[in-house]
Parts: sequence; structure tokens; C-alpha cells
Amino acid sequence: MSNQGPQNQQQNRQQDDRQQERPSPNQQRAEHIRRMFRERAKELAAIFPDDGIALVTRAQSTACSVSMGLDINVTAESIASAAIACHHLGLDVGDQAYIYPFKGQAKLTIGPRGLIALAYRSGFVRSIEARSVFKADVDAGL
Repeated sequence: MSNQGPQNQQQNRQQDDRQQERPSPNQQRAEHIRRMFRERAKELAAIFPDDGIALVTRAQSTACSVSMGLDINVTAESIASAAIACHHLGLDVGDQAYIYPFKGQAKLTIGPRGLIALAYRSGFVRSIEARSVFKADVDAGL
């Protein structure tokens, strides 16, 4: 049993409800990203005429999901920019490319699988052999 009167209990419940309604900073940033994409959808589709709205939709989805895992200080604009660049290259985030925080900005890094995919798509490469190189291999001059 609580020693609080009914009025205090009701005030506490109302305060709890307000706190639960308030989105987290990451949720607020994800909503900001969604808004940015909605406002600029036509511009982005015009910039990428081959992919158009499909690219914008995929990039928005990626940016929102990636934003939840990044530091809160990373700007929404840089997350959106990295996601657009990744999808424009036709790479998958988390498999072929990675978005990570660096000095308040989201940075796109193309991973080994992404580099291989881009090399094959270029038409200049017929085959690639990827293998691990260890310190002993380098020391031996291999």
C-alpha cells in the first residue's frame, strides 16, 4: 500500500504517462529523417532518375534504422546523406558498406564485399581472389 493520497497517485500516473509519450532522442532523430525525406522526395528522385522513388524509399528506411544505433550527436543530415550514397552505389548497409559515427557526422565506409561488388559491376574485372594476409606472410615477403 502506498502512503500517498489519491490526488498524488493520479499526478504520478499523469507524469508517468507524459514521460512514456515523449519519444527518445533517437526516435526524434529518426522522425526528423523521415520528414527530411518526405520534404525532399521529388528533388532526390530527380537527382537519381534511374532509381527515383525506390532509391529514396530504401535510403529513408536505412537511414532511420541506422540512426537508432548511432550516437545521438550524429546529425540526421549526415545519416541521410550516407544512406543515399550507399543505395546509389547499390550496396547493402551492414554487409557491403557500413555507416559509423565520426566527429558528429555519419561516415560511409565501403567494406571488402562492397569493393568486390563494385569491381565486378565495373566490367573491368573478371575474377577476384580474396584471402587473408597474416603478419607472418608479410614478414616472409609473400
